Amino acid sequence: MVFTEDELTQGEYVVASLRTHSKQIWGALLIGLVTVIALVVALAYLHDKGTWVVLALIVAALLVIAVWVLRPLARWYSTHFVVTNKRIITRNGMVSTSGRDIPLHRINDVSSQQGPLDRILGCGTLVISDASQQAGLSFRDIPHVKKVQVEITQLLLDLHDGSDDDGTQFADR
Repeated sequence: MVFTEDELTQGEYVVASLRTHSKQIWGALLIGLVTVIALVVALAYLHDKGTWVVLALIVAALLVIAVWVLRPLARWYSTHFVVTNKRIITRNGMVSTSGRDIPLHRINDVSSQQGPLDRILGCGTLVISDASQQAGLSFRDIPHVKKVQVEITQLLLDLHDGSDDDGTQFADR
């Protein structure tokens, strides 16, 4: 499911629209590459063993690719993290979809966490605590996590100061 502009409310605009970092699919791509190489090598050595052996190899390779390559790629492609001037939106799924919207005025805290690999790649986990009974939400592998954290913090400060990006006061409208 791709996030579309049709989901925005009146006066709402997108500040950041992101997918999770591509490191989530590196393993799947590696499995796909190894599977194709193994299939080619196996076919080169076993092509004269009969049609059933060749078909079995091809079917096995297709199953591996479908389960361990295409499924993670589809999951990565259909996961979106969107920050607008009014809320944070998450959407995921292609066939069965789910999502959550968190209005900015309900957010209490925004923090980020980065491990050594995350720091090298420029991604990390964004943790958002809101005014609900649920624990803070963790969004893993957000690209440019520090920049996103700063953008959300700025939006929160603008909201709490009562001003919008154009400098006008909410109370004056």
